[in-house]
Amino acid sequence: MDLQLLAVSLFSFCAAVLISLIVINTLREAAKSYRKKYVSETGQQLQEMFLLFAPEQLLILSLLGCLLGVVLGKALGMSWLVSMLLGVCGWYVPKVWLAVTRRRRFKKFEEQLMEALATLSNSMRAGFSLIQALEMCAREMNPPLSQEFGLMLREHRLGVSLDAALNNLSARIPSKNLDLVVTSILIARSTGGNLAEVFTSISETMRNIRVIEGKIDSLTAQGKLQAIVIGLLPVAMGWLMFQLDPGMMGILFTDPIGWGILGLIAMLEGIGTFLIWRIVNIDI
Repeated sequence: MDLQLLAVSLFSFCAAVLISLIVINTLREAAKSYRKKYVSETGQQLQEMFLLFAPEQLLILSLLGCLLGVVLGKALGMSWLVSMLLGVCGWYVPKVWLAVTRRRRFKKFEEQLMEALATLSNSMRAGFSLIQALEMCAREMNPPLSQEFGLMLREHRLGVSLDAALNNLSARIPSKNLDLVVTSILIARSTGGNLAEVFTSISETMRNIRVIEGKIDSLTAQGKLQAIVIGLLPVAMGWLMFQLDPGMMGILFTDPIGWGILGLIAMLEGIGTFLIWRIVNIDI
């Protein structure tokens, strides 16, 4: 009987060790694959934004943010579930910062593009070639437009055709206006159109679109404010009720049913805010 018990114990121990090794190896491979994908995608985004630091540094910041979120949650006396959620939020903070910085860069490029079109039109009317006009924009204007135009011109000097360099620029910058500019240049170059007039026409079109967008923003400002208020109101009410009666509200963070209620509230709030935002977010 003792031998059977010993054999079962030994078999269970070996099975547990084997399963642990398999799980550890699987997690290691998954972490390696995720790190490779993270570094590749983030590195490309950093290169597009001309940010001079390695994607591994952003990964380290994500790990530190995750650890800080968990430590902060436990230091404030929160449950492990809330602490883990804070850790997840901390993990995504660098990625959110990168996305916000990227969006601001594209928005600034859009604002500079109208001025660049005026410069291109005036330069070509003065007798400059298209390459010379682009070089003037890259030299005279501020980043990010000067960086993107400079990269496009460097590609052209290294043997890439101008059409391909323009298509690469359009692929790097997700902008409908830039797509329109690049398409117009390619068509005018192939058919022999007047690029100065094309640039002037596109600039006027962009100016009219911006006026319309300003009117739409003023008309939908109230709806956007309502979406923000509706999204923040339950959070503020929950915090106020927690301050008034911590014992009653604390059940939401310690009981599984409370976790489900919080998840349902978050889901409904997210759906409502998303629907309101979609209604007031009009795309031209």
